Amino acid sequence: MLPRTGLIVLLGLLAIAGCDEPPDLAPIVPPGIETPRVPQPTAGTGSEALGETALVTQANGGLTTNIAEPTLEGETKKAGTGLTYTTLKAGTGPSVKPGDEIRVHFVGRVANGKLNSPFQSSYEQGGPITLTIGAGKVMRGWDLGIPGMKVGEKRHLVIPFDLGFGTKGFPPLVPANANLGYEVEVLEITKPYTPPAEKAEKK
Repeated sequence: MLPRTGLIVLLGLLAIAGCDEPPDLAPIVPPGIETPRVPQPTAGTGSEALGETALVTQANGGLTTNIAEPTLEGETKKAGTGLTYTTLKAGTGPSVKPGDEIRVHFVGRVANGKLNSPFQSSYEQGGPITLTIGAGKVMRGWDLGIPGMKVGEKRHLVIPFDLGFGTKGFPPLVPANANLGYEVEVLEITKPYTPPAEKAEKK
């Protein structure tokens, strides 16, 4: 498993994960500090090439429009993107929306049909992290699989390689073309998203 410094490096790379041919790596930053995801999807690539439905739309302020609604405990649902998610524990709090800043616990494993040791775990490596979801700040599998979760909910995401670390992987921890399994627990919404129009009205 990654040491604490390695976890910070891996979290810094989430901003560019899912890109087959990423440019220079994004700056390495502590958990919770936002870095831009590069490159953004363009016509004929990214979301369109993967068959995703409006993964990122300028009309929505650059936020994903995807909402992965909660299922019954133990129920598995497969989205059109190839992402699969299962509710491990139901939540009772408010639902996460694209653009919300949230605090989560998570465990990441390579998903190859057997129970692998985690390559990263917030439970063992420094505690929960704070991030903005649905805004291209983290790997696309998270942007697609976490909005719709309720506070207190714990969900298992099976993320296909093209929504994770892509064809390059993250050697030596994650091989090329590796599907990923993440257990994610939403602890709280630390800063709900406010649409720009509403911000303007309050001024």
